[in-house]
Amino acid sequence: MAAAAAKKRLRSEMLARRHALAPRSVSSLGEAVRLRLASTPEYAAARTVALYWAVDNEVPTAAIVADALAAGKSVCLPRVNGRSLSFHRVLDTATLRPGSYGVPEPPDDGQPLRACDFDLVVVPGVAFDMRGARLGYGMGYYDRWLAGVSAPVAALAYDFQVVEEMETDGHDVPVTVIVTDRRVLRPRPRDRGHHI
Repeated sequence: MAAAAAKKRLRSEMLARRHALAPRSVSSLGEAVRLRLASTPEYAAARTVALYWAVDNEVPTAAIVADALAAGKSVCLPRVNGRSLSFHRVLDTATLRPGSYGVPEPPDDGQPLRACDFDLVVVPGVAFDMRGARLGYGMGYYDRWLAGVSAPVAALAYDFQVVEEMETDGHDVPVTVIVTDRRVLRPRPRDRGHHI
C-alpha cells in the first residue's frame, strides 16, 4: 500500500508540473529532446521504430514522427484494444483518428507488428528514475506490451521528470535510455532491480 501511495503522489506531482508548462516551453524543451534523440546511436541504427503520439503536454512527438518517416524508417504508433496495445505502421499522420482516451491512433489495418519486430521502442511516461524505472499513467498498457520487447526502450521526458529513485512493482518494465531536454541517460542493468 505504501508503494501505491508513493506512486500516486509522484504521479500527481509530475502531472501538475507538466500541465503548468507554457506552450512556448513545451515547444522549446521538446525540440531539445528531439535533437538529443536523433543523435543517439539507438535511433540512428533503428529501421523499425515504435513511437507514440504526444498529448496533454507530453514531450512533443509530431516532429519526431515526421523525421523518422522522412529518414525512411518504418514508424508504428499504438492503438488501444481493450486492455492491450497493438502497434500499426503509419505512412501519413493525416490518417490518424482519435481513439481511446482521445489520443490519435492509426487505422486498424489488421497487421499489427509484434513486440519483437522493433529496433527501437520510444515510450511516454510520467516519471523515470536513475535506474531506468518508469512510472506510467497507472493503466499498465505499456508494461504489459513491453514484456515482449527485446529492443532498446527509450523514454522521452522533460528533465524534471527524472528523479533519483522511485518505488516500483514487479510488473514495471524499465527503460534502457532516457532522453531529456538536458541529457541522455543510460541506466546500468544492475541498477534496474525492482523493489517495493
